[in-house]
Amino acid sequence: MILESGFIYVILVAAVIIVLLTISYKFWKGKPKDEIDKTIIDLNIMIFSSGFMIVVFMFLLPFPSFISPSGLPESIGDSQSNEELLSYANNLGLALDRLRDIIYFFFIFIVFGLLGSFYQVTKLVSSLREKDNSESSMDLEKSISQKMQSLLESIRKIDRKE
Repeated sequence: MILESGFIYVILVAAVIIVLLTISYKFWKGKPKDEIDKTIIDLNIMIFSSGFMIVVFMFLLPFPSFISPSGLPESIGDSQSNEELLSYANNLGLALDRLRDIIYFFFIFIVFGLLGSFYQVTKLVSSLREKDNSESSMDLEKSISQKMQSLLESIRKIDRKE
């Protein structure tokens, strides 16, 4: 049993809720003015969706009483029926399966959330760097053209004097 059906339904409902809230949040915020605002909106969405999914995963964890060893014999002399031990082992196996599934999805979600956040931030930094470089290169071009103009004017003045 890889995933039980109830687990999948809860994850799908949570994903649909996140998509709907993301769409409504982007609609509410409107069109961002610049790339910094867009990145901040996207990071807010990723942080909220990560927090929401962590809470959902927390509620999907098996109950501690489900995993606890209550009801097991304290010593070898206390014997229980094989059916009770088999039932306990089966319940423990189901709880461990659920725990494994939650950890699996948690890691996938966190990894993609972190990678998405890092991608947004690096994209913003690179675009700001390109904008800064283009502005500085434009300033450099302006200063060079101004110096060339002044040099040409001084050459023309020298030519007129001769």
